[in-house]
Amino acid sequence: MFKLLLAFPVLILAVVSFPVPPSPGVIKADLLAAGLSEQAADGVLKVASSECFSANKSATSEEAGPLLEKFQTEVDTYIKTQSAEDQAAYKEFSDKKKGRFRRSFGR
Repeated sequence: MFKLLLAFPVLILAVVSFPVPPSPGVIKADLLAAGLSEQAADGVLKVASSECFSANKSATSEEAGPLLEKFQTEVDTYIKTQSAEDQAAYKEFSDKKKGRFRRSFGR
């Protein structure tokens, strides 16, 4: 009985501390707040929701690196087709996200 009582809080802690990816609405709001136009934000979300990336939500850590690089390449290619303002806003947004990632994961 005691083991069960001990296991329950550990299970709750594990579920609560598991990171939940942001919804497309949250991502779009972040992109718009960073200064991207509605069209550019929608394009970035379209790249993110493409079959290649949405089919690999359960990628292993070894697979995640190449997928992330491919995603970044496709987003960079898309952003180059947008206005100079959108390109500058996305660069600033991307640099901030990369900085947070490095601080969080020591990379």
